[in-house]
Amino acid sequence: CESYAKCFNILKTECFKLNLCCSPEYIFADFELSNHLGALKVLLKDVFSIWGKHGGVTFKIWDYRDQTEIGLFLKNIFGLPLLNQEDVENCIIEDFISIMPKHEKLNEFMDYIIENYIDSGAKFPISMWAEMNSSSERTTNVCESFHSKYNSLFYTHHPDIYTFLEILKKIQIDTKIAIRTATQTTKKPKGSTCKKITYIEDNIKQFKNNKISRFDFVKRMAFKHQPI
Repeated sequence: CESYAKCFNILKTECFKLNLCCSPEYIFADFELSNHLGALKVLLKDVFSIWGKHGGVTFKIWDYRDQTEIGLFLKNIFGLPLLNQEDVENCIIEDFISIMPKHEKLNEFMDYIIENYIDSGAKFPISMWAEMNSSSERTTNVCESFHSKYNSLFYTHHPDIYTFLEILKKIQIDTKIAIRTATQTTKKPKGSTCKKITYIEDNIKQFKNNKISRFDFVKRMAFKHQPI
């Protein structure tokens, strides 16, 4: 928590030097509690977490891609983040628990999900990860891309300080160019992303108009919201 808090404080200080206000409306982060606590301590903002890939790791007991009864059951859980927050708990109890295959490990898994993501005192409460919208900002791909590029610039696990500083300078230059380009141009989403957004928006409309049930909506969203 303290390490993240220090990073956010440095960010605020640097923004202040540039006469900028570091006050994001939302902060998107992975499911790392110390990250959330650091952001809340310094920035005092809502932190919205990414469910997809974290959920994929959680499901390692079974392969959710299996076309088995348990595999299909697990796959549907990926649709929960697209529900309205007030619908999530009822969906778990009324839709999932009622059809859950009988298996001791699956019982333990669902207890874990409820304790950590559903209950009022959960580490990652529903308000942190559920929202009914078609936003494509539900992955940590940008962060992972940055880390991949950053790591590729080092040829040893323990570079000397001069090499390390030169790489940081290069990263800083590339970042400034990317920020400047982003403010001057509007990046259009890829065709596949546009189709996914349209699909989600269409199903949200059907659900709100009572043309499909809550569980049908979740199953359809799960189809489009699975980790790779």
